[in-house]
Amino acid sequence: MPYLILKTQNKRYIVSTRVLTEPEVALKALQPLRWKILNELANKPLCAKDLASILNITVQTTSYHLKKLNEAGLIKLVKTIEKRGAIAKYYMTELNALTILFTSSLAKDNSSTSNIEILNKYVSFLHPILSNGKFNAKIIVGSPDIHGEYKTRARCAGYAIDLALFLGSLLPFTENLVTKLDTEVNDKDLKENLILIGGPIVNMVTLKVNKFLPIFFDLSEGNAMISKVSGKIFRGEEEGSIQIIQNPFNLDSKILVLAGNTHIGTKASIVGFIKHLSRVAQGNIWNKNIIANVVSGIDLNSDGIIDDVEFLE
Repeated sequence: MPYLILKTQNKRYIVSTRVLTEPEVALKALQPLRWKILNELANKPLCAKDLASILNITVQTTSYHLKKLNEAGLIKLVKTIEKRGAIAKYYMTELNALTILFTSSLAKDNSSTSNIEILNKYVSFLHPILSNGKFNAKIIVGSPDIHGEYKTRARCAGYAIDLALFLGSLLPFTENLVTKLDTEVNDKDLKENLILIGGPIVNMVTLKVNKFLPIFFDLSEGNAMISKVSGKIFRGEEEGSIQIIQNPFNLDSKILVLAGNTHIGTKASIVGFIKHLSRVAQGNIWNKNIIANVVSGIDLNSDGIIDDVEFLE
Protein backbone atom coordinates (compact mmCIF):
# COMPACT_ATOMS: atom_id res chain seq x y z
CA MET A 1 0.00 0.00 0.00
CA PRO A 2 1.40 3.46 -0.89
CA TYR A 3 1.94 6.00 1.89
CA LEU A 4 2.26 9.74 2.17
CA ILE A 5 4.68 11.20 4.68
CA LEU A 6 3.30 14.51 5.98
CA LYS A 7 5.87 16.71 7.66
CA THR A 8 5.18 19.49 10.13
CA GLN A 9 7.76 21.53 11.96
CA ASN A 10 8.17 18.97 14.74
CA LYS A 11 6.60 15.71 13.55
CA ARG A 12 6.11 13.37 10.64
CA TYR A 13 2.91 11.47 9.98
CA ILE A 14 2.35 8.42 7.79
CA VAL A 15 -0.89 8.44 5.85
CA SER A 16 -2.02 5.41 3.87
CA THR A 17 -3.25 6.43 0.44
CA ARG A 18 -4.37 5.19 -2.94
CA VAL A 19 -2.65 6.63 -5.97
CA LEU A 20 -5.06 7.51 -8.79
CA THR A 21 -4.07 8.28 -12.36
CA GLU A 22 -7.62 8.32 -13.76
CA PRO A 23 -10.51 10.53 -12.56
CA GLU A 24 -13.29 7.92 -12.33
CA VAL A 25 -12.44 6.51 -8.89
CA ALA A 26 -11.73 9.97 -7.50
CA LEU A 27 -15.14 11.20 -8.64
CA LYS A 28 -16.82 8.29 -6.88
CA ALA A 29 -15.00 9.05 -3.63
CA LEU A 30 -15.45 12.84 -3.76
CA GLN A 31 -19.24 12.57 -3.72
CA PRO A 32 -20.04 14.27 -0.36
CA LEU A 33 -21.99 11.42 1.25
CA ARG A 34 -19.44 8.81 0.22
CA TRP A 35 -16.70 11.02 1.63
CA LYS A 36 -18.50 10.97 4.99
CA ILE A 37 -18.83 7.20 4.78
CA LEU A 38 -15.10 6.83 4.11
CA ASN A 39 -14.37 9.01 7.12
CA GLU A 40 -16.47 6.78 9.38
CA LEU A 41 -15.03 3.54 7.98
CA ALA A 42 -11.48 4.77 8.55
CA ASN A 43 -12.16 4.63 12.30
CA LYS A 44 -13.69 1.15 12.64
CA PRO A 45 -15.68 -1.47 10.68
CA LEU A 46 -19.37 -0.60 10.34
CA CYS A 47 -22.41 -2.11 8.66
CA ALA A 48 -25.05 -0.28 6.62
CA LYS A 49 -27.44 0.00 9.57
CA ASP A 50 -24.77 1.52 11.83
CA LEU A 51 -23.75 4.02 9.16
CA ALA A 52 -27.35 4.94 8.45
CA SER A 53 -27.84 5.78 12.12
CA ILE A 54 -24.64 7.85 12.30
CA LEU A 55 -25.29 9.79 9.10
CA ASN A 56 -29.06 10.05 9.55
CA ILE A 57 -29.91 8.46 6.20
CA THR A 58 -31.79 5.33 5.16
CA VAL A 59 -30.20 1.88 5.23
CA GLN A 60 -31.08 1.49 1.54
CA THR A 61 -29.15 4.64 0.64
CA THR A 62 -26.19 3.55 2.74
CA SER A 63 -26.14 0.10 1.14
CA TYR A 64 -26.10 1.65 -2.33
CA HIS A 65 -23.10 3.84 -1.57
CA LEU A 66 -21.26 1.01 0.19
CA LYS A 67 -21.70 -1.10 -2.92
CA LYS A 68 -20.25 1.64 -5.14
CA LEU A 69 -17.30 2.26 -2.82
CA ASN A 70 -16.60 -1.46 -2.65
CA GLU A 71 -16.70 -1.75 -6.44
CA ALA A 72 -14.20 1.11 -6.66
CA GLY A 73 -11.86 -0.71 -4.29
CA LEU A 74 -11.99 2.04 -1.68
CA ILE A 75 -13.46 -0.15 1.07
CA LYS A 76 -13.45 -3.86 1.79
CA LEU A 77 -15.69 -6.38 3.52
CA VAL A 78 -14.01 -7.49 6.76
CA LYS A 79 -16.67 -9.61 8.45
CA THR A 80 -20.30 -10.72 8.40
CA ILE A 81 -22.53 -11.18 11.45
CA GLU A 82 -25.94 -12.81 11.53
CA LYS A 83 -28.51 -10.59 13.24
CA ARG A 84 -32.11 -11.77 13.64
CA GLY A 85 -31.95 -13.94 10.57
CA ALA A 86 -30.26 -11.31 8.40
CA ILE A 87 -26.58 -10.98 7.48
CA ALA A 88 -24.91 -7.70 8.47
CA LYS A 89 -21.88 -6.92 6.30
CA TYR A 90 -19.15 -4.87 7.99
CA TYR A 91 -16.89 -2.73 5.83
CA MET A 92 -13.78 -0.68 6.55
CA THR A 93 -11.15 1.26 4.67
CA GLU A 94 -7.41 1.21 5.23
CA LEU A 95 -7.08 4.52 3.40
CA ASN A 96 -6.63 7.91 5.02
CA ALA A 97 -6.15 9.80 1.76
CA LEU A 98 -6.43 9.73 -2.02
CA THR A 99 -3.50 10.90 -4.14
CA ILE A 100 -4.17 12.08 -7.69
CA LEU A 101 -1.32 12.06 -10.22
CA PHE A 102 -2.00 14.14 -13.31
CA THR A 103 0.50 11.98 -15.20
CA SER A 104 0.79 8.24 -14.84
CA SER A 105 4.47 8.22 -15.80
CA LEU A 106 5.61 8.41 -12.18
CA ALA A 107 3.75 5.20 -11.35
CA LYS A 108 4.67 3.40 -14.59
CA ASP A 109 8.35 4.29 -14.57
CA ASN A 110 8.96 3.05 -11.04
CA SER A 111 11.41 0.16 -11.37
CA SER A 112 10.33 -1.27 -8.02
CA THR A 113 6.69 -1.75 -8.99
CA SER A 114 6.93 -5.52 -8.63
CA ASN A 115 8.48 -5.16 -5.16
CA ILE A 116 5.70 -2.78 -4.15
CA GLU A 117 3.09 -5.30 -5.26
CA ILE A 118 4.74 -7.96 -3.11
CA LEU A 119 4.85 -5.63 -0.10
CA ASN A 120 1.18 -4.74 -0.61
CA LYS A 121 0.32 -8.43 -0.48
CA TYR A 122 2.27 -8.86 2.76
CA VAL A 123 0.73 -5.81 4.41
CA SER A 124 -2.77 -7.00 3.48
CA PHE A 125 -2.07 -10.52 4.74
CA LEU A 126 -0.75 -9.24 8.08
CA HIS A 127 -3.62 -6.83 8.72
CA PRO A 128 -4.35 -5.63 11.41
CA ILE A 129 -0.85 -6.31 12.77
CA LEU A 130 0.29 -3.93 10.03
CA SER A 131 -2.36 -1.28 9.56
CA ASN A 132 -2.56 2.19 8.01
CA GLY A 133 1.17 2.32 7.43
CA LYS A 134 1.96 1.52 11.03
CA PHE A 135 3.05 -1.42 13.12
CA ASN A 136 -0.04 -2.12 15.20
CA ALA A 137 0.99 -4.85 17.61
CA LYS A 138 3.19 -5.77 20.53
CA ILE A 139 6.04 -8.26 20.26
CA ILE A 140 6.11 -10.48 23.34
CA VAL A 141 9.28 -12.39 24.12
CA GLY A 142 9.99 -14.73 27.01
CA SER A 143 11.87 -13.34 29.97
CA PRO A 144 15.54 -14.36 30.22
CA ASP A 145 15.05 -14.80 33.99
CA ILE A 146 13.66 -17.93 35.61
CA HIS A 147 9.91 -17.47 35.55
CA GLY A 148 6.51 -19.02 34.96
CA GLU A 149 4.95 -22.36 35.69
CA TYR A 150 7.90 -24.25 34.20
CA LYS A 151 10.64 -22.19 35.90
CA THR A 152 12.55 -21.64 32.67
CA ARG A 153 14.65 -18.95 31.02
CA ALA A 154 13.91 -17.89 27.44
CA ARG A 155 16.83 -18.04 25.00
CA CYS A 156 15.03 -16.87 21.87
CA ALA A 157 14.50 -13.16 22.55
CA GLY A 158 17.44 -12.20 20.34
CA TYR A 159 15.76 -13.75 17.32
CA ALA A 160 13.09 -11.05 17.53
CA ILE A 161 15.67 -8.58 16.20
CA ASP A 162 15.66 -10.22 12.76
CA LEU A 163 11.87 -10.27 12.81
CA ALA A 164 11.69 -6.58 13.76
CA LEU A 165 14.09 -5.63 10.97
CA PHE A 166 11.98 -7.55 8.47
CA LEU A 167 8.70 -6.00 9.62
CA GLY A 168 10.35 -2.59 9.61
CA SER A 169 11.21 -3.06 5.95
CA LEU A 170 7.49 -3.18 5.18
CA LEU A 171 6.81 0.17 6.87
CA PRO A 172 8.20 3.71 6.61
CA PHE A 173 8.99 4.14 10.31
CA THR A 174 7.62 3.86 13.85
CA GLU A 175 8.38 5.81 16.99
CA ASN A 176 6.59 3.43 19.36
CA LEU A 177 8.19 0.96 21.77
CA VAL A 178 6.56 -2.34 20.89
CA THR A 179 8.46 -5.10 22.70
CA LYS A 180 7.59 -6.53 26.10
CA LEU A 181 8.71 -9.46 28.19
CA ASP A 182 6.00 -12.01 28.93
CA THR A 183 6.34 -11.13 32.62
CA GLU A 184 5.41 -7.50 31.85
CA VAL A 185 2.19 -8.20 29.94
CA ASN A 186 -1.06 -6.97 31.51
CA ASP A 187 -4.72 -7.65 30.73
CA LYS A 188 -4.91 -4.64 28.41
CA ASP A 189 -1.93 -5.90 26.42
CA LEU A 190 -3.61 -9.29 25.95
CA LYS A 191 -6.42 -7.65 23.96
CA GLU A 192 -4.09 -6.07 21.41
CA ASN A 193 -2.59 -7.53 18.26
CA LEU A 194 0.32 -9.65 19.42
CA ILE A 195 3.39 -11.37 18.05
CA LEU A 196 4.49 -14.13 20.41
CA ILE A 197 8.08 -15.38 20.25
CA GLY A 198 8.76 -18.74 21.87
CA GLY A 199 6.74 -21.73 22.99
CA PRO A 200 4.54 -22.11 26.09
CA ILE A 201 7.35 -23.33 28.31
CA VAL A 202 9.32 -20.07 27.95
CA ASN A 203 6.58 -17.57 27.06
CA MET A 204 3.64 -17.35 29.44
CA VAL A 205 1.43 -15.59 26.88
CA THR A 206 1.96 -18.43 24.41
CA LEU A 207 0.91 -20.75 27.24
CA LYS A 208 -2.33 -18.76 27.67
CA VAL A 209 -3.29 -19.16 24.00
CA ASN A 210 -1.86 -22.65 23.47
CA LYS A 211 -5.25 -24.39 23.57
CA PHE A 212 -6.56 -22.08 20.83
CA LEU A 213 -3.74 -22.85 18.39
CA PRO A 214 -4.39 -25.05 15.33
CA ILE A 215 -0.95 -26.55 16.03
CA PHE A 216 -0.70 -26.70 19.81
CA PHE A 217 2.05 -27.75 22.18
CA ASP A 218 1.56 -30.96 24.17
CA LEU A 219 3.49 -30.46 27.38
CA SER A 220 2.40 -33.70 29.06
CA GLU A 221 5.33 -35.73 27.71
CA GLY A 222 8.13 -33.34 27.00
CA ASN A 223 7.63 -30.74 24.31
CA ALA A 224 5.83 -31.71 21.10
CA MET A 225 3.56 -29.97 18.62
CA ILE A 226 0.30 -31.62 17.61
CA SER A 227 -1.62 -30.45 14.55
CA LYS A 228 -5.39 -30.29 14.94
CA VAL A 229 -5.53 -30.00 11.15
CA SER A 230 -3.66 -33.16 10.16
CA GLY A 231 -3.37 -35.06 13.45
CA LYS A 232 0.41 -35.27 13.02
CA ILE A 233 2.86 -34.95 15.90
CA PHE A 234 6.14 -33.04 15.56
CA ARG A 235 8.86 -33.64 18.16
CA GLY A 236 12.08 -32.41 16.51
CA GLU A 237 14.19 -29.83 18.33
CA GLU A 238 14.64 -27.92 15.09
CA GLU A 239 10.90 -27.86 14.32
CA GLY A 240 8.73 -24.80 14.83
CA SER A 241 5.33 -23.39 13.98
CA ILE A 242 4.12 -20.25 12.23
CA GLN A 243 0.48 -19.47 13.07
CA ILE A 244 -1.98 -16.59 12.93
CA ILE A 245 -5.19 -16.80 14.96
CA GLN A 246 -7.95 -14.49 16.12
CA ASN A 247 -7.09 -13.14 19.55
CA PRO A 248 -9.28 -15.14 21.98
CA PHE A 249 -9.25 -12.16 24.37
CA ASN A 250 -10.42 -9.72 21.66
CA LEU A 251 -11.82 -11.04 18.39
CA ASP A 252 -11.00 -7.76 16.62
CA SER A 253 -7.28 -8.46 17.11
CA LYS A 254 -4.97 -11.16 15.83
CA ILE A 255 -2.03 -13.09 17.23
CA LEU A 256 1.00 -14.24 15.26
CA VAL A 257 2.78 -17.11 17.00
CA LEU A 258 6.37 -18.00 16.10
CA ALA A 259 7.29 -20.84 18.39
CA GLY A 260 9.15 -24.15 18.33
CA ASN A 261 9.76 -27.17 20.50
CA THR A 262 13.06 -25.54 21.54
CA HIS A 263 14.76 -22.19 20.95
CA ILE A 264 16.22 -23.75 17.79
CA GLY A 265 12.72 -24.51 16.54
CA THR A 266 11.63 -20.97 17.36
CA LYS A 267 14.49 -19.61 15.26
CA ALA A 268 13.34 -21.89 12.43
CA SER A 269 9.87 -20.35 12.73
CA ILE A 270 11.24 -16.83 12.40
CA VAL A 271 13.51 -17.77 9.49
CA GLY A 272 10.54 -19.43 7.75
CA PHE A 273 8.33 -16.40 8.32
CA ILE A 274 10.93 -13.96 6.99
CA LYS A 275 12.12 -15.97 3.99
CA HIS A 276 8.86 -17.62 2.95
CA LEU A 277 6.03 -15.29 3.91
CA SER A 278 4.33 -15.83 0.56
CA ARG A 279 4.24 -19.56 1.34
CA VAL A 280 2.87 -18.90 4.83
CA ALA A 281 0.11 -16.76 3.30
CA GLN A 282 -1.09 -19.81 1.34
CA GLY A 283 -2.24 -21.46 4.56
CA ASN A 284 -1.96 -25.02 5.81
CA ILE A 285 -1.53 -27.69 3.14
CA TRP A 286 -4.54 -29.56 4.55
CA ASN A 287 -6.74 -26.48 4.92
CA LYS A 288 -5.85 -23.28 3.06
CA ASN A 289 -8.18 -21.25 5.27
CA ILE A 290 -6.04 -21.92 8.33
CA ILE A 291 -2.76 -20.02 8.67
CA ALA A 292 -0.70 -22.63 10.48
CA ASN A 293 2.53 -24.20 9.27
CA VAL A 294 5.22 -26.44 10.68
CA VAL A 295 8.78 -25.89 9.52
CA SER A 296 12.07 -27.66 10.12
CA GLY A 297 15.26 -25.65 10.29
CA ILE A 298 18.01 -26.30 7.74
CA ASP A 299 21.70 -25.32 7.84
CA LEU A 300 22.39 -24.84 4.13
CA ASN A 301 25.97 -23.56 4.39
CA SER A 302 27.07 -25.94 7.18
CA ASP A 303 28.09 -23.21 9.61
CA GLY A 304 25.98 -24.61 12.45
CA ILE A 305 23.32 -21.89 12.13
CA ILE A 306 19.82 -22.32 10.71
CA ASP A 307 19.51 -20.23 7.55
CA ASP A 308 16.49 -21.77 5.81
CA VAL A 309 13.58 -24.11 6.45
CA GLU A 310 11.64 -27.00 5.00
CA PHE A 311 7.85 -26.90 5.29
CA LEU A 312 6.51 -30.07 6.94
CA GLU A 313 2.89 -28.87 7.04
